[in-house]
Amino acid sequence: AIRRLDNQHNPRVFTPLHTFLYFNSMGSAASVVSDRVKLKSLSKTYKMEFNDVWQQKKRIEQAIGGKYLRKEHLAQSLTIPATDELISSLQRVLSGKRNGHVTVTDYLCGMFRFTYGNPKARFNYCFALFDADGGGELDQEELTVIIDSLLVNSTKRKLTKKQRAVLARRYFQKMDKDGGGSIDISEFRSVAIADKRLATAIMSMTCFFKY
Repeated sequence: AIRRLDNQHNPRVFTPLHTFLYFNSMGSAASVVSDRVKLKSLSKTYKMEFNDVWQQKKRIEQAIGGKYLRKEHLAQSLTIPATDELISSLQRVLSGKRNGHVTVTDYLCGMFRFTYGNPKARFNYCFALFDADGGGELDQEELTVIIDSLLVNSTKRKLTKKQRAVLARRYFQKMDKDGGGSIDISEFRSVAIADKRLATAIMSMTCFFKY
């Protein structure tokens, strides 16, 4: 590395700045390779043209002025009301880390799994997204957010706050089969799959994302 950076092959003129610039450029190259590998795998899985997916990545990066989506970008990418809790959950689900940085590649991988994955994967993603604290269970408040976001916003008939609360309570009672006061992924999935209205809403989550 020293000799490649120093045209005179003299290590004594090599500075810490050279080290930073060299390894930073190496990191950037590795990141591009990693992105290409991930998006090629994504394209193959969902039978899409890699060049189209790659160009979509470049368009989003150009629109946001970088490779990372900040909270405001994630909020703008959604077609449903973006609460702080929902954005934090989206960060966690897409990056795989709590309050993690979300790259455009992370976003695209999550978006495609969310909208084009098999039913089980999409139900799991929905559950994880609305599990605000990442505890692996939904309480009634978190389920209410799902009902508001998926059912109420997708119906032509406007529901009052009281009607939304009643609807959410009915779903919660139906899902919480053991009466434990919370819903795990299997309880959520078993009812959501059997309930045509909710299943259709979850399977239509393509409209979640604008980018």
